[in-house]
Amino acid sequence: MTRILIVEDDPALCQMLADMLAFQAYDTLMASRVEQAVNLAQHHVPDLILCDWSLPDGTASRILETLRHIPTIIVSGTSAEALMELAREHGAIGYLTKPFGFQEVIGIVHHTLNLVG
Repeated sequence: MTRILIVEDDPALCQMLADMLAFQAYDTLMASRVEQAVNLAQHHVPDLILCDWSLPDGTASRILETLRHIPTIIVSGTSAEALMELAREHGAIGYLTKPFGFQEVIGIVHHTLNLVG
């Protein structure tokens, strides 16, 4: 089963993403902080990471640098081109802007997994 790590500090949004992905038969892990995400990913290696850019203990750049071998989609409330470019420079494979719908999430996840799989 494909495992996806969701890194999001908003508990309701994190659960919503987990529910969306579970509906598509993905196994999910959830983290709300950078350190927690890195530890989870090192012990339960996911196939993909969906990661909020801004987290309480830092930004996704640390996750991208530490877990460079795991494809990562950045999730952010801003569609600023500069942030999208910064995420790509740090190794992000995709970018999802909040708010988003079910089809958008599932579409980018399927697309990304097909690219790397």
